[in-house]
Amino acid sequence: HLTMSITSIMMYYKYLDFSIKSNNIESVNYYYIFFKSQKIPHISLLNYILRLFNNLYKQNIDIIVLHSISILNCMKKNKIYLTQYTSHRLVLISLMLATKIYEDVPKLNSVWAVYGGVTLHDINIMEECILFHLKCNLFISKEQLLYIHKSIY
Repeated sequence: HLTMSITSIMMYYKYLDFSIKSNNIESVNYYYIFFKSQKIPHISLLNYILRLFNNLYKQNIDIIVLHSISILNCMKKNKIYLTQYTSHRLVLISLMLATKIYEDVPKLNSVWAVYGGVTLHDINIMEECILFHLKCNLFISKEQLLYIHKSIY
């Protein structure tokens, strides 16, 4: 199971890296500013993802990755793109929301903020922004999950 989880994390990272490099940003949503760092984070995206999974979530990594990608795809449709300046924050909030679907007692936003390296205020605003764009609907159909799975594996 550990091998599958590491494989999932690496495929997740490759998907994110490809998305960052291939995004051709012509216009952005006003809410983009809530996800944009003032400077490119010092920690690599891969190390950031590993830190989050190591400290915050060690179960059902495969399904969490698929849900996170679905959330990120919805954000892209709303012109909130993965870039070197937004990737860490978008990954943080999409993983946080994805885990909230599966945990009976999810981690507090303050815990995610500590491990994500952002303020509680920022994480709350980002969560509200994503939930607004998703119309508070985090449901992802089995068909969508299978499609995402096939596209990254």
